[in-house]
Amino acid sequence: LTEEKLGQTERTQYDAEFEALLLLADRSEKWTERMAKAAEAVMQPNPAYRVEDFFSGKLEAAGHRRRERPSPLEELGSALVAASTEIGGIGVDEGGGGGIKFTAQASSDGATTTARYAKSLALAGHAELRLAQLEADFLASCGSAFVAPLRAHLAGDARSLRKERRSLEIFRLDLDWARTRLRRCGDDEAARRAAEQECDKMEAEFEHQLRVTRLLLEGVNATHDYHLNCLNELVAAQLNYHSECLNRLQQLQRQMADKTE
Repeated sequence: LTEEKLGQTERTQYDAEFEALLLLADRSEKWTERMAKAAEAVMQPNPAYRVEDFFSGKLEAAGHRRRERPSPLEELGSALVAASTEIGGIGVDEGGGGGIKFTAQASSDGATTTARYAKSLALAGHAELRLAQLEADFLASCGSAFVAPLRAHLAGDARSLRKERRSLEIFRLDLDWARTRLRRCGDDEAARRAAEQECDKMEAEFEHQLRVTRLLLEGVNATHDYHLNCLNELVAAQLNYHSECLNRLQQLQRQMADKTE
């Protein structure tokens, strides 16, 4: 290896197709890791919370209960609902289809500005809580449909490929060293025969490992097909999430217009 770095010995070269497969595998692994991290940042923008969630997941797998953390939308919705109760004495029940039923006496004096404000707070609060649930459902889909497959690939196939590539590099170095020893045998026939046997053995092991590694490299295209399906599922989950959010906000806008007229 040192002689290779110094340019003092020959090196076994891979064919152009194999080199292209190596390059594709390297790029695929690099960007799969970056995409997984970017998606995780979307799911949880706070780096400290991401670390906490990672360890919480480990503890949960060991049988410990995960600590629940309210999302910003949940906190906003809860604050709006609580404000409506204290400011206007508004109590609400959310029925099916997102409808709101007021259960306090404030509905009788709805002409006052405070009553209208309190009712709007209650409507908005329940809408934000619904948005928080939609967000939680979307993030769960993002994790299971996109991030989890990427992480599974990095921990499984990609790791196995790295291991086989390291083994291939070791076999290549052994083969090149055996060939170097053969060239340096000179006129010693006994040493030459021993070196030739060693060289044949190293070449057979190298060729076997080369075939194994090539098969794994050729599987990268199949991995891309699978990840494309995962990407389609992510986009479908995003479309459904934003569509549901739009519908809920449009409903809220109509409800607030009715209650404040």
